[in-house]
Amino acid sequence: MVLDEKGNEKVMIKNRKPMIKVIVFAVCLAALVGVLTIERNIILEKESLVSNDAKTETGNSAASTVKKDIGNYGKLNFQELSYDISDLLDNDIVKDLPKNAVIELKLGEKYYTVSRDSVSVGKASSPDLTITLPASYAGQISSGLCEMARKASQNKELGVEIHSSQTALMWKYRGMLKYRDCLG
Repeated sequence: MVLDEKGNEKVMIKNRKPMIKVIVFAVCLAALVGVLTIERNIILEKESLVSNDAKTETGNSAASTVKKDIGNYGKLNFQELSYDISDLLDNDIVKDLPKNAVIELKLGEKYYTVSRDSVSVGKASSPDLTITLPASYAGQISSGLCEMARKASQNKELGVEIHSSQTALMWKYRGMLKYRDCLG
């Protein structure tokens, strides 16, 4: 126990680096959950536009063609899309985001703004942090957020830019510490 000059107990934080990594990782997971929601909603929207009995010229079902087109981001106009993540409110990572959290996710060349209540396409006006991943990770989100984040971190492809002080972020995102096992 360490006491200050008035005899009060002082709390000492010896090493903040692991805690910061955990917070950044948990925020990254929440942002990626949002991107997955956008991708899933696009697939559902596209599938609803195509009749189930339609066939492509090669004999494949229209649904498989739609899924193939979804993977090619050049064929979709992401700038016009904005989805509410109300279906993800049951996700623990999103639930644990602070109410006033604003995270900017850059996946390839596309920007997404993620908060506790919504995900939208475009840059955030004043994000807490920006998380950058190569576009190749868009297809891996559904395989598991923890595993994908571990892989990105191990491959040194996970970029994080903090737009406020580390201390402020640690305090704001302290509820996300339980996701530290996803760091690998």
